[in-house]
Amino acid sequence: IEQVGVMDALLLENNVSHKYLEMDYAFHCSRVNEISEEFLQRVKDIKSQSLQIPVFSTTKGTKLTKDDGLFLTPDFWIQNMANPVLFEHSTKLLLQEKGNFRHLFIEVAGREVLSAVVQQVIHGCGDTVSRSVATVQKGSSSELHATLFATQ
Repeated sequence: IEQVGVMDALLLENNVSHKYLEMDYAFHCSRVNEISEEFLQRVKDIKSQSLQIPVFSTTKGTKLTKDDGLFLTPDFWIQNMANPVLFEHSTKLLLQEKGNFRHLFIEVAGREVLSAVVQQVIHGCGDTVSRSVATVQKGSSSELHATLFATQ
C-alpha cells in the first residue's frame, strides 16, 4: 500500500493522469500465465469467427482485418490478458483513420474505466468532434443518451 502512495505522488508531481482500479486479480501482466491453462480449458468450446469489420487491437497495436484469420480465439484473450496493452497507440491509430467521420467510443462495462482515458487521447490529438462515453455512469446515463441522440 505504501508503494501505491509513492507512485501516486510521483504521477501527480509529473502531471500524469491516472486511475486506480479496484481489482482483486492481476491483469495485463505475466501473472495471468499462471491461470492460462485453466482459462483455455474453460473457453475451449467457444468458436471464433473471421472478422467482418476491421478491429484495432490494443494487444498488437495494429488494425486487424478479415485477412488476419480467426479473431477472439482463446489464445488471443490470453495474449490480451498477459501483456501490456497499447491502448493510446491503438486509439490514435483509429482516430487517424477517421477521414470525415466522427468517432463515438462507447465503453460497455459494469463500471466506467476507460472512457476518460479515451477522451484524453481524443483531446490530445486535437479532435474536437469525437467523443467517448460509458454505458454505466455514476448517477445517470444522460451523457450517453445526449451523445447518441445529438443532432449535427
